[in-house]
Amino acid sequence: MILRDLIAQLDEFCPPSFAESWDNPGLQAGRTDKDVKTVYIALDATSDVIEDAIRVGADLLLTHHPLLFKGIQHVTDTDYIGKRIVRLLTNDMACFAMHTNFDVSAMAAEAAEKLRLIEPDVLEVTYQDSISHEGLGRIGELPEHMTLQECAVYVKETFGIPHVRYFGDPETPIVVTAIMPGSGKDGEGNRGDRCGTLWHREALYPLHEGVPAARDSLPSGGDCKRAGAVQRGVTAAHREYRIG
Repeated sequence: MILRDLIAQLDEFCPPSFAESWDNPGLQAGRTDKDVKTVYIALDATSDVIEDAIRVGADLLLTHHPLLFKGIQHVTDTDYIGKRIVRLLTNDMACFAMHTNFDVSAMAAEAAEKLRLIEPDVLEVTYQDSISHEGLGRIGELPEHMTLQECAVYVKETFGIPHVRYFGDPETPIVVTAIMPGSGKDGEGNRGDRCGTLWHREALYPLHEGVPAARDSLPSGGDCKRAGAVQRGVTAAHREYRIG
């Protein structure tokens, strides 16, 4: 398939208009007339990923996080971004990213379906027209009432991940929960908030508002920092717990 035709299908599945204003999804590098036979899918276009894609003879590197976020003034092999672009182009490989438009179009809805949330709705509306509204995250009622600790176990088992860390009183009852795949930095003040990546200082804020939070330990890109040790002096109700 010619790349421009494949891009048209990808854009139909995850419209670029769904992306956040700061984001840069779409074609990062490559020829639109490229004949694409092999696609390599990855979270990030790291140097190791690009080398492996070259090794298997991929025509297109399809990533979640964009390779280019900010404007660049030159493309050379003297910096890490330029070096990756040079490697892509010299091997005639295109790179395409589906980031927050994919979060809006597919990721949050699929996560809510996996958790079997009852009547899930968009957590943060980012796109709206006369027919429907879309956005980041989902909020809904859990299939059964459970404590925060039980909810963390449920998340761990549902997504099949090695371990889950959560913040708050383990015995807090959870009925309605919000799920925000990705960074979830602007989560709403709901009874429970589950994010893909949650910095420690950001976890403490909802706790002071009486909202427990959990995060899964999914592999993340270089732009995602993980929370460190719990700060001393934090009360038991604000402590970080780990399951698994």
